[in-house]
Amino acid sequence: MSNRIDCLLHCVYAKNNAIDKMGWPTLDGLVDFYSEGVNEHGFFMATLRSVNLCLRAVTNKYHVDRHKLPEKGESCDLAFDVFDCISDQITGYCMDHYKP
Repeated sequence: MSNRIDCLLHCVYAKNNAIDKMGWPTLDGLVDFYSEGVNEHGFFMATLRSVNLCLRAVTNKYHVDRHKLPEKGESCDLAFDVFDCISDQITGYCMDHYKP
């Protein structure tokens, strides 16, 4: 069941051109969103790998058909799962490369 935070993430993705016309997150849009302002090649590549892995995982989990509109609340839930997955992946990269 979607909640406000999930739908907020979907709205943020939409406002940053990270979803397609049907309401599904896109690889290019999410990579741009998560790597904006970063000029380090390693971080960009980690972001690309993370987004690709996470989009595949949520596409399988939600049985996404990019030719159909998401069901009510589905885009919000999916947006949160994408965020959660990408955050975990990028945190792993950062912990390995930028130890405090």
